[in-house]
Amino acid sequence: MRPRLRTFIREYGRLFSTSLPKYGHPCYIGRAPILIPPSVVFVQKPNALQVTGPLGTTDVPIRHFMELTFKNTPGSSSQSLKGKEKESSSGANSTLYLTVHNPDIREQRCLWGLTRTLISNAITGMTEGFVVPLFLVGVGYRAALEPDPRPAAIIEKEGGVSKGAMRLNLKLGFAKAASVYIPVPPHIQAEVPVPARIMLFCTDKQKLGLFAAKIRNLRKPEPYKGKGIFVGTEVIRIKSVKKK
Repeated sequence: MRPRLRTFIREYGRLFSTSLPKYGHPCYIGRAPILIPPSVVFVQKPNALQVTGPLGTTDVPIRHFMELTFKNTPGSSSQSLKGKEKESSSGANSTLYLTVHNPDIREQRCLWGLTRTLISNAITGMTEGFVVPLFLVGVGYRAALEPDPRPAAIIEKEGGVSKGAMRLNLKLGFAKAASVYIPVPPHIQAEVPVPARIMLFCTDKQKLGLFAAKIRNLRKPEPYKGKGIFVGTEVIRIKSVKKK
């Protein structure tokens, strides 16, 4: 490279760029509208947004630099949710928009899309809930749902509810332990329609994923025989055994 050209690039930067300019930070997830069912009610708190639906109530943390805008119809004027309760009517196309004061700030830009996703998941959880299937793949792998026989004091000490407490009885081919017992938390509903499949239901997507991961860690899918506990549509690539 010629010295003059090298000096010009060092002083003025690249001649062209295929990336976004430095002054523009659009968040395609954060600026997407959130469709609101008619049965959902919002209450704006100082540091959270309360979402109430047919299945319960939950709070989503909201930072001070975020603003929520509620629109009933495409042609209606927008209203900001600040300390007021807004209920969407059944005949209107209710939409919620989330904006931040300055997208150029890294903290605001990072939490913009995350908060929008948390609000969307809260709406889905309070109206429909989340369902995750677990599949037990392996010879002799079985699951059963049974009442928890432990004393009420121990169950309540662990944060559970003694009345109607259930646990999962898993047979996963361990040599020393014939069965593995997993208590079902009170906020999760578990069903075992067939011995090789577990259905989990919860209104909180994060708690449901953590409990499903806890069960999966007992027998992670292994890549040689394809045995283990699979969550949802999980697929692994089978490896071939190296022969000498």
